[in-house]
Amino acid sequence: MKFKLQHWSNMTSDSSSINEGLLKCFTTNQKEFLSSLKKGPPAMYRWNAWKTALRTSEVFSEGVYESLITPKAKAKVKDIEKIEAAIGNTFSECFSIEQSEEYNLMMKKLTNVLVALLTHCPDLCYVQGMSSIIAFMLIVSDMNDEEVFWTFIALVNNMLIHDPMRMYGASNIYTASKENLNLLKHVFNVNFVNEMPELRLHFQSIQFAEALWLHRWILEMFLESFPFKYCLRFWDYILGYGYSGIIKISLAILATTKQAFEGKDYAKCCDILESFKKGENLPTPDEIVERAEKVVLRRRKVGPAGSSKQGFSVCRESGIMIGIEDEPDVGDLCYMNDGSSASRSKLSCVRLALCSLLICTLPVTLSLDALIMGLSLIHISEPTRPY
Repeated sequence: MKFKLQHWSNMTSDSSSINEGLLKCFTTNQKEFLSSLKKGPPAMYRWNAWKTALRTSEVFSEGVYESLITPKAKAKVKDIEKIEAAIGNTFSECFSIEQSEEYNLMMKKLTNVLVALLTHCPDLCYVQGMSSIIAFMLIVSDMNDEEVFWTFIALVNNMLIHDPMRMYGASNIYTASKENLNLLKHVFNVNFVNEMPELRLHFQSIQFAEALWLHRWILEMFLESFPFKYCLRFWDYILGYGYSGIIKISLAILATTKQAFEGKDYAKCCDILESFKKGENLPTPDEIVERAEKVVLRRRKVGPAGSSKQGFSVCRESGIMIGIEDEPDVGDLCYMNDGSSASRSKLSCVRLALCSLLICTLPVTLSLDALIMGLSLIHISEPTRPY
């Protein structure tokens, strides 16, 4: 711990402020800065490190936030009633007395930030998890609502700057469209099948669908599903990595807890998920992050609209074509970006017909070899590659 504190102190030693020092370090050696962030900064450096990684200073504009939280501005927000209803239960467990002065102050600032965001950013949509994220940022920033406002905007705009997924069409998940959320869920499932096939089969056999937990893990960035100290370390890693970090942390959680799930029925698995909120059945936060660092997400590039290149699978909810190792069955439909569909079975039928022709026309002694050769043509898949 002393070494870590000294390391971060050295990063800012030749500057007049922590913010200035971290920004200089980030500009000089971005790779080293993000590596240090993923390992976990000391508490006194954490908020400034998060702002630096997200480049909050690039979007900050003096005086704008104050103009967005006036009573007149609030009256124009369509989702104000939805916001006020949602924030009532947000992070109340972080305060010993729910109606304390500190709690009430946070609820006021939380409402202000959400209202300002929806007013300033018309593309944003109030979705599950936003209030939790804002509340979490308020706590870490020591209730600096203006900085939280700009940092959330930076998170939405810059989350993918360090993330290889930007090359595959990923973008902001806090919009009315579910396309990008579905893309992240699809990438998770591809790698879940590849990394932990037995656990995935077990979950399927008891109908323990990812929709029960993965949806919340992504949108809430783990905040309502894990203890506060775990979320701090998860965020260190995610902000140093991007949306890929959410997938890697999710896979690491399952990899380090799979023995708890193995052989359990649906109800017991739900109980295990619930126990995570109390920090039970979990390794330490650092152990999960260390495991996440070893995860290599494997994908292929997104295919162009209308592409029928062999070896690609498709996220059916988003319509985005993605290559994966475990392709759908031969008869499944392949959905394209433009909404059209083409059956994989057509190509397979042609190949089967060719197999039959070979068997009928070649001598009997060669028929078996011809059959094996023909069947090998039915499904050819290129090996997956890491980002």
